[in-house]
Amino acid sequence: MTFLTVAICTYNRKWFLQQCLSELLPQISYSQDVRILIIDNNSTDETAELIKALQFKHSYLDYVFCPEQGLSYARNCALEQCNSVWLSFLDDDAYPNDDWLEQNLELIKRREIRRVWRRLFTLV
Repeated sequence: MTFLTVAICTYNRKWFLQQCLSELLPQISYSQDVRILIIDNNSTDETAELIKALQFKHSYLDYVFCPEQGLSYARNCALEQCNSVWLSFLDDDAYPNDDWLEQNLELIKRREIRRVWRRLFTLV
């Protein structure tokens, strides 16, 4: 099971998403147990093509098409697709600092979560 999934929901904002990913992807090393999940909320631009091109270089980058429009639908889709211990949402127009991922992984490990992180539980 993956340790952390960073979900990015997007709709017709390929340029913003590209900028976000250009800041985020270099922060991930193959030794980390991190997955990036792009939820395409029924975009009509070239969002899908951008992600498919990036997937050749970044095997931890996943793409899911969500036909129902709206951020709540996209986030629910991310929750359904998440198979990790932790899930974080990042906006497609956010540009994370160079150490954003490292800092957040460290907060999780020290159990000092004071940001918008949510632990997923399986109900039995």
